Amino acid sequence: GTTAYRALLDADISTVMTVIDLPDEALSPTVTATVEGYTERISQAQHFLDFHTSRSDTDSVWVLDDPTYSVLGTTTRLGY
Repeated sequence: GTTAYRALLDADISTVMTVIDLPDEALSPTVTATVEGYTERISQAQHFLDFHTSRSDTDSVWVLDDPTYSVLGTTTRLGY
């Protein structure tokens, strides 16, 4: 709906989001992910957002302005 669409438009690098209602084949019904990047495609009456993410619950991710998780080379490593 509109609320979810607006929330996704506000997402940026290092936003943490939870994806719910995953299919039965998934390892769990939900997953928490951190946005690492995204692309947008806009056409007539359509707006696609493709997020590039890291799993927050299993990966060591870099968090912007965090005193622990933004210390490059100490608690995190640069990669894509």
